[in-house]
Amino acid sequence: MHTHWLMQLVVTTCLLTVVKDANAIEYSFIKIADENAPLIEGFPIGLPGVINESGEVAFVAFLANGERGLFVGAGGALTTIVNTNFTDFDSVIGLSINDEGTVSFRATRDNGTEGIFTGSGGATTTVIDDTSLFDNFITGYTSINNAGTVSFMATRDNTGVLGLYTIENGALTTIVDSGSAGDTDFASFSSPAMNAQGVVSFGGQLNNGELGLYTSNGSSTTKLLGEENGFTSLFGFTGINNAGAIVFRGGTMDIPTGIFVLSSGSVTPIADSAGPFGTFRVIGGINDAGTIVFSADLDNFSGGIYTGGDTEADKVIEDGDPLDGSTVADLTSSSTDRGVGMINSIGQIAFWAELADGRRGIFRADPDTDEDGVPDHEDACPFDANDDSDGDGVCDSDDACADSDDAIDADGDGVPDGCDECPDDANKAAPGACGCGNADTDANNNGTPDCNEEPGEGDGGNNDDEDGPIGQEMPTTEECCGGGMPAIMPFMLLGWCRARRRKRSRAI
Repeated sequence: MHTHWLMQLVVTTCLLTVVKDANAIEYSFIKIADENAPLIEGFPIGLPGVINESGEVAFVAFLANGERGLFVGAGGALTTIVNTNFTDFDSVIGLSINDEGTVSFRATRDNGTEGIFTGSGGATTTVIDDTSLFDNFITGYTSINNAGTVSFMATRDNTGVLGLYTIENGALTTIVDSGSAGDTDFASFSSPAMNAQGVVSFGGQLNNGELGLYTSNGSSTTKLLGEENGFTSLFGFTGINNAGAIVFRGGTMDIPTGIFVLSSGSVTPIADSAGPFGTFRVIGGINDAGTIVFSADLDNFSGGIYTGGDTEADKVIEDGDPLDGSTVADLTSSSTDRGVGMINSIGQIAFWAELADGRRGIFRADPDTDEDGVPDHEDACPFDANDDSDGDGVCDSDDACADSDDAIDADGDGVPDGCDECPDDANKAAPGACGCGNADTDANNNGTPDCNEEPGEGDGGNNDDEDGPIGQEMPTTEECCGGGMPAIMPFMLLGWCRARRRKRSRAI
């Protein structure tokens, strides 16, 4: 182990916009499903959905007769992944969804066997089950990336050895396991989170009781931090993005419980229980922009979903906020400590909510960063309220030349013609001292361009006051006599050349 000590069902869509603190991001909310949807009678309390880059949310719901269903939706028609009324599945949990819309999940069959499965709306695929190698797929989450690699936690047949594993196209890789009894070997770990590169993050405890935060690619395991970095506790699930940044929950002597981000070797505290937060519930992951999401109870006994430690500026939604024609009654009644999957790279967030009218449902928060009334995922210029005012295909915030077409650049100098004062001069974007088409050369570096040099100012060569006014300079030895004169006659030659030059000037 390497050690690195570093600090199709139809659902009615509801769109509601909530205007918040001046420094906060504005969100609109889409209902993915509630108990009025066909087949659905309820939802596991506090169990959030998971979301992919297309904004599709996968979630579990209760069906009639105590059955369960696994669905995917984005605010319109739902796709059924599993309906236990019509399959041999008895339960489904531990979801993850990739950008292809494939969902990985942990399930138990009617005959009692357990396994890891995938599905996207047709027949489900058995990734691996307990008919060979494994006898228990421990409570926890799966993760699936766009390559189809699935990570999971399980115990080996008849050995009790707990391990974290990945599997792709039937090839099984052991990330870590508890099969060794040494003090520095693993005793237990949290469910794995995995990024697009197949790097897995997890919290682990060694046989000697030491806690740590780790990553592994299947061939090597790296300890990122632990008690030696001042942490007195490291809890539960982690989340990891494609740059390798990790969000986790932990505690130090100064911060009993907090949310932290580890990125490029630095640990940043995000929120802690010393402030307005009481209990941190769901750790919803970290996206590629470095934005995290979590749910928490506040000291004032309300709760909410947040992207940072400021309960106003970083609020997504809280108890008492309007939602789907009612108000939020509960967002945090869950002991779930989910690590990754609630937030995508554009900041859309999947969450569970109970409303004041008694309904429960799965919703999606869509950010509108520039507050122009268009959610970021539908906004060609999500960070610019003026969008593309000059119509050149470049957002105003990125415009090189406002009120003109950035693509028109006749001289190819990289400055659009609308902002180029010398549009036909590739060497100049402004006339300068000598005008377009003329270089502002200052051969003698005296601060005056050659084009403006006056007699007596010295041009550092033949054009200076030492050899005559500009245009009447004394020719050099080479110019006058062809060179090659003996070194013993310089003064005679100089006098003769001067005389000849004066005579020539008078003749002219």
